[in-house]
Amino acid sequence: PTSWNLSKDHYPEGQLIGLEADTRIPERPGDRLSLDDFAHSFFGVNDGDWGQLTYTFADVVATLEKVEPYDWAKFLRTRLDENAAGAPLAGIKRGVYELVLTDTASEFYKDNEVRRKIVDLSFSLGLAIDVKLSKITSVQWEGPAFKAGVAPGGEVIAVNGVSFDADKLKALVKASGEGQAPLEVLIKQDDTYRTIRIDYHGGARYPHLGPIKGVAARLDDILAPRKEPVPPRGRNKR
Repeated sequence: PTSWNLSKDHYPEGQLIGLEADTRIPERPGDRLSLDDFAHSFFGVNDGDWGQLTYTFADVVATLEKVEPYDWAKFLRTRLDENAAGAPLAGIKRGVYELVLTDTASEFYKDNEVRRKIVDLSFSLGLAIDVKLSKITSVQWEGPAFKAGVAPGGEVIAVNGVSFDADKLKALVKASGEGQAPLEVLIKQDDTYRTIRIDYHGGARYPHLGPIKGVAARLDDILAPRKEPVPPRGRNKR
């Protein structure tokens, strides 16, 4: 599964690392610097020149250190070179938010399902299904579907003896709980039909970002739209 080999996760994980860096830059009282200042210094060179300008890891570290003194080499090496148990969520936590799971999908989550034409149960059953073709598009590594033996590419024919329907499947997942029987999913893989029992009892689960109560949310300021471009500061040029 792509959730194990992370074939494209370096993009969103890179954004999360950048977010954490942004929360570590304005550490000094009254300092209004941000990752924008790093970007302006690092990328704002040779304005108007479309030629290639190579750089090294040391260049990135040096520019960060000019904006905010910190052990940026260790910061980046730890997050880029070492394996961790989960996603790099420190930036979200430092932004005074936390990742929470609820039984209701956000509008962003719903829009993503509509755009991709899928039912996304990655945080519950651990799979996503193309609603038009009834094909399993992804399976979450070590999730309930994965542990039951479900693989991407199979066609979902029926669930609990009833023809596959995205809304009905969502209702079954939402109603799942302790004491409920496992879901019986009839899957066609090539010319073979198999009934797979997915032992899941956790109800509907969708991700959200929730602010930590009683603390000013720094993440709101970081993600707020810029009213005007950041003006040149005329320093930290490479």
